Amino acid sequence: MTIFFKRPFIFNADCNQMNKRFLQSIVFIFALVHGASSYAVQFGQEKVPMHNGLPAWVEFDGQKWHPTQLIARLRDVNQNEAATKILNESGMVVVREFKLVPGLVSIGLNERQSANARGWSRDALIGSLRKRHGILTNSKLFRYVEYDGIVFADATPSDKAYQDGRLWGLHNIGQDGGLDDADIDAPQAWDLSTGNKATIVAVCDTGIRYTHEDLRDQMWINEDEIAGNGVDDDGDGFVDNIYGADTINNDGDPMDGHGHGTHCAGTIGASANDSAPHVGVAWNVSLMAVKCLSDWGGGTTAAVMGSVDFAANNGASVLNLSLGGGAFSQAFLDIIVAAADANVILACAAGNSGSDNDSFPHYPSSYDVENVIAVAATDRNDNMANFSCYGLESVDL
Repeated sequence: MTIFFKRPFIFNADCNQMNKRFLQSIVFIFALVHGASSYAVQFGQEKVPMHNGLPAWVEFDGQKWHPTQLIARLRDVNQNEAATKILNESGMVVVREFKLVPGLVSIGLNERQSANARGWSRDALIGSLRKRHGILTNSKLFRYVEYDGIVFADATPSDKAYQDGRLWGLHNIGQDGGLDDADIDAPQAWDLSTGNKATIVAVCDTGIRYTHEDLRDQMWINEDEIAGNGVDDDGDGFVDNIYGADTINNDGDPMDGHGHGTHCAGTIGASANDSAPHVGVAWNVSLMAVKCLSDWGGGTTAAVMGSVDFAANNGASVLNLSLGGGAFSQAFLDIIVAAADANVILACAAGNSGSDNDSFPHYPSSYDVENVIAVAATDRNDNMANFSCYGLESVDL
């Protein structure tokens, strides 16, 4: 197995502590490299899914964007009152504030305008979005104003039983025509460590089916929240969020209605030595569910940023993002840099289009920050999977 590092890893915290976290993260990142299958979420362009009464995206300038939302960062957080005045006058409201980056917000339509937008045509949605982008830009109150790009789930990891040898990414003995030892050497790694419950791995994806027999005992628990009382006990903006959060629907239940996130969670940390059929790479970690992709498998840049923001502020040291899409976003980059300052690692899928990320960047894996680890996929013969993106400079593993 060949490993490529495109940049050094430099963190502000104690080096020994970060080395431990880095090694723990590498254990499950290898699962994404060798355990990914060729099953990818496919979306046709003929029919756009609906979300909250609106088309999930509108397309212009060669990109897919949320039809009503923008992302912006204030030049000066002390100008909040002036910014609020402009938003109110233009029928806009702040949807989310990102704690990692002061002054960074997601902006949407107010309740009245949102109701009106459900009856607008595609051209009307685009026209309104461009107009509001111009209003905020021309106000000179913001460092930048961005359209909110659409992202999609990437590869679905394998979910086959380790016991019968089909989960070759963990332990390959040449079964089914594979190459002996084209794996992550999971048994040898387990002799050293199977993870630690104090290590929180956030799965930023379509959510996690936290009732699954392989996952229900692996879940991170928000001890500052009281389940079922209908109150945001910890003041994090999410009510009754026991297992994580839902940043695409802005609620406290990260239940997976798609399946992609549950597959990823199982690959990372499915329970071991029980009657359940599967096993994860690091079966003693705690899994935090952060639903940032909808049940049709896609989401917005702002929702993914929100998942990073939530996870980093709630103790996760490693984030798994098997997703990608959209254009470069300065706002997303700002969030990632802030996460790096908080010693949080992001393991990101390199992508499934089979293209060279050096020439055609795939975000977020192509953000050139020390805490982003871009992960490609290999097959059972230790060759790069034919669907996987690659890049001499832009892909790490």
